[in-house]
Amino acid sequence: MEYHKVYLTRLKTILQSNLFYLIITFVLIGYVILFTKVIKYTSVYDDETEFTGVVSRYIQKDGNTTIYLDSKQKIIVSIYENVDINVGDKVKITGKVSDILPNTIPNTFNYKKYLYNNHIYTKVVGDKITIMSHSTNPLTKIKNLVINRCKNNTYLMLFICGDKTGMDTSIYNNFKKCGIAHLLAISGMHVSIFILILNKLLFFLNKNLKNIIMILFLIFYSYLVNFTPSILRVVISFIIGVILSYSSIRISPVKKLLLTAFIIILIDPFNVYSTSFQYSFSASLGVISTQNHQKKNYLLNIIIISFYTLLFTLPITVNLNYECNLILFISNLLFIPYVSLFLYPLGLLTFIFPFLSNIFSFFTSLMEKGIAMINKIDIFIINIPKMPIYIIVLFYILLLSFLFYNKKQLLYMLISLVILVKVGAFLDFNDYVIFFDVGQGDCAAIISKFHKDVVLIDTGGLRNYTVSDNVILYFKSIGITKIDTLLLTHGDYDHMGDAENVINNMKVKKVILNKGNNNDLENSLIDLLNKKHIEYSHDASTIEIENASVYSLNNGVYKDENNSSNVLLIQMDNKNLLFMGDAEKEAEENILANYDLPKIDILKVGHHGSNTSSSKDFINKIEPGYAIISVGRNNRYHHPNKEVLDTLRGSVIYRTDQDGSVIFKIKDDNFTIMTYAT
Repeated sequence: MEYHKVYLTRLKTILQSNLFYLIITFVLIGYVILFTKVIKYTSVYDDETEFTGVVSRYIQKDGNTTIYLDSKQKIIVSIYENVDINVGDKVKITGKVSDILPNTIPNTFNYKKYLYNNHIYTKVVGDKITIMSHSTNPLTKIKNLVINRCKNNTYLMLFICGDKTGMDTSIYNNFKKCGIAHLLAISGMHVSIFILILNKLLFFLNKNLKNIIMILFLIFYSYLVNFTPSILRVVISFIIGVILSYSSIRISPVKKLLLTAFIIILIDPFNVYSTSFQYSFSASLGVISTQNHQKKNYLLNIIIISFYTLLFTLPITVNLNYECNLILFISNLLFIPYVSLFLYPLGLLTFIFPFLSNIFSFFTSLMEKGIAMINKIDIFIINIPKMPIYIIVLFYILLLSFLFYNKKQLLYMLISLVILVKVGAFLDFNDYVIFFDVGQGDCAAIISKFHKDVVLIDTGGLRNYTVSDNVILYFKSIGITKIDTLLLTHGDYDHMGDAENVINNMKVKKVILNKGNNNDLENSLIDLLNKKHIEYSHDASTIEIENASVYSLNNGVYKDENNSSNVLLIQMDNKNLLFMGDAEKEAEENILANYDLPKIDILKVGHHGSNTSSSKDFINKIEPGYAIISVGRNNRYHHPNKEVLDTLRGSVIYRTDQDGSVIFKIKDDNFTIMTYAT
């Protein structure tokens, strides 16, 4: 008994000691660096075409199935059809190992790194799946029962299973835009409601039995939502609280939060790279910081909590979206009570009583319409460029100092730091020529010093998904929110298919189309331009770039849309840039006949390297130093053509399918070239 008291006294001393948390923090930093940075992990698969394993998770969307398979290693499998499978099924899949691509446009989501951080080093494109056996594990059967009960309702999948993959992208973006995407993630709020409900339902049990049942239920729920860090935080924190309740040990909420973080990092050091982990713990620290500032007014408390949460999560939000929408104070005020007090409990009831599904759908639809209306107010959106790691560290040091010392001057310093990041993005003395990797299509940009002039040449466009979102995100990451001129070389989808998306998500001052008759795509765009009162013309010579001369070389109208492409010669920083669009040999001959072209420093090769363009006479005349071919990986046209590559052998060739996006930084007549290879 005395030993027990001595043990508790020592444990209490340790858990209440600031030095303990400081030591553990440094130890875990080393632990994370060792196991996530020093030690490298690679795929054990090479040329295999058959893969056997157990389904741990699956996603079905747009007629495709993505399977997470536990085999010799974790594998992600894509099958282009809906497959009738369940979690826990043992399956055999035939297919081929495929490359996992990183972000080939800088400052955008890195899918390869995301999978690596989730211990997935192999991607397989499957063509056949055979179910070998079904799981006999009762927990897995319950999990499948829950998934199958929810999967026909997007919001039940969100609120019960923590799966938002079935949500329409535009709707999800609306939640993100007004700062309430956190309501779509299973978080402490949801689990707290679970705990509250369980506590009420189990009122007739004694404390010990009630705690055991609640802990077992929360552990199972963690399994149901695949042990996401945000859920683990709440579950582990609850378990720590229960354990401490049986002793005289009391620790502060901050130390309890740190202790929870330590355990989650020990479970898997890669958790620190999860946005779920980062948001959950930074937001929780923000909520804890409001304890001395909360009022009796419920609505006022939501505003206070929203403000502190915004501060603590700002660097994470900035480096994901590169903007902050101050409308979040209003949207949180409206929708946190709506979701937490009404919609989420209604979802739980709908799960139990499916006949309520129409009522539940009505109120979720009502929420979507409300959010869409709020998003029409875009005057409160503030662009904040990418924050470097040293700025983030300084930000949190200042923030914690502000909370500890409660000095208003520190708050001003925080605001000044954010402004410094914003202003610093514009203090760029370089000119840029950028060729974005948008697959089989064209998209390039010219950015003058201090971002004074921004010209976007084409937008790319694929019919099955939007490619310009990453271009827009990159612009925002470097502090650009407006495009002075959007030049569309011609009306083909792979050059202007995403023009409407760019115009709807960035401020565009002027649009230039090519000459000739408009096709349906161009007419649709013109309708949008008229609606938004955006100037447009068919005269490429009106483009203005600081300290540069712009010449429109192809002013004829051809029967062929490709030959009618706008062709631009731009002279800046004593360099000659030539953008050919999809102009073919007929247009090249006319350009040679009408202009005495100089030697070209950077050539955007015509028509993705097709042999219908880049004649020997044309290339021999301009002698390009660098030739950029914008082309999709394994494209069905087999671009670029070998004949064209041979013709360009005197140039340094960059291909977006091999080199990713290509950025030329020009200063004092010198090039710095950066590529973002696959």
